[in-house]
Amino acid sequence: MKPLHSEYLDGFISFLSLEKGLSGNSVASYSLDMTSFFEYIEPKEVPDIGKKDILGYFSALKDLGLAPTSIARKYSSLKSFFNYLIYDNRIKNNPLELMEAPKIWKKLPEVLSYKEIKSLFAACDIKSLWELRDLCAMKMLYSSGLRVSELISLKTGDFMWDIEFIRIIGKGNKERLVPVNRDALDTVKAFLMQTAEIRKTDAVLIGRDGTGLTRQYIWQMLKKYALKTALSKKIYPHILRHSFATHMLENGADLRSIQEMLGHSDIATTQIYTHISREYIKEIYKKCHPRG
Repeated sequence: MKPLHSEYLDGFISFLSLEKGLSGNSVASYSLDMTSFFEYIEPKEVPDIGKKDILGYFSALKDLGLAPTSIARKYSSLKSFFNYLIYDNRIKNNPLELMEAPKIWKKLPEVLSYKEIKSLFAACDIKSLWELRDLCAMKMLYSSGLRVSELISLKTGDFMWDIEFIRIIGKGNKERLVPVNRDALDTVKAFLMQTAEIRKTDAVLIGRDGTGLTRQYIWQMLKKYALKTALSKKIYPHILRHSFATHMLENGADLRSIQEMLGHSDIATTQIYTHISREYIKEIYKKCHPRG
């Protein structure tokens, strides 16, 4: 005896393969998604499925801890399935009609505590010229929230030493001015002075050959220093940018100012840090409130 929903699935698979011309891998993914759904709704027949059944299915997927992207893919498969049924005159009403797709919520970026930042900086031996250079890179990423591409593009002429700002050309060739703290500036100055005679470029950060660094070097460099510390978190350039934004917010900076410093065109992009800050506030509450 055939499974309850096999005739619907067989017809859908044929439709995807023959009429839509999808690849074997794509068809297999649709088949797996629909099998999962059929197992959930049994013994209910396909024509009897309603909005409540579908909402229950997605709620169950979320409870199972399925990744948001996977849930969104299953929604897409289900939508294609019911569209096929209407196209083939097997049902009259689509239960997904007027139903919003599950929102793919963003995973909050991991951040380093100030103590962890200091630990990363301390892993550099400032007596070594090239470790001093690496310390410059880390301090600039954290002090101004730079993207790695902005860091390696930074020129000596971009520094406004007297007012402690740097000029950044970010995404979309947009220019912005970002503050830099005195500690980071002093480290950059020390490196510039010690490399004046070997420079072949106006890039701030250079290698032993006097030319600029690559994005790949910055990633590898951070990985190297992470191994020298006891940090359990994965260390990469953007974690310093996330840490900059989060620490600024926790210490009273307003969202608009952080948006300007990060070079976000949309405030909604910056608002993710308010969620991180709420987690911080919750943690402080639990530690400090007598009934926390």
